[in-house]
Amino acid sequence: MSDTEVERFPVDENLKQLKGKTIYKTEKWWKAAVLTEGWGKRSLTVYLWQSKNNDWKVVQKYKIHTRDEWAKDKEIIEELIQSL
Repeated sequence: MSDTEVERFPVDENLKQLKGKTIYKTEKWWKAAVLTEGWGKRSLTVYLWQSKNNDWKVVQKYKIHTRDEWAKDKEIIEELIQSL
């Protein structure tokens, strides 16, 4: 994929995909972070899809709406990750 191509992700067709990056992808699983815009708002979502019958279905998603929301989540996650 060239720098000018935008990777397409299996997200809701009502959302405009602005940017995204695959975190990992296998034949059965696909995880990516996707910046979208819809209904006048932007959000960053981490998706986990599973391939079923040649179609990608959302299994999990984590949506971030603001930088402040991310900062709060990140603080708690970084605290808990020390226990892994």
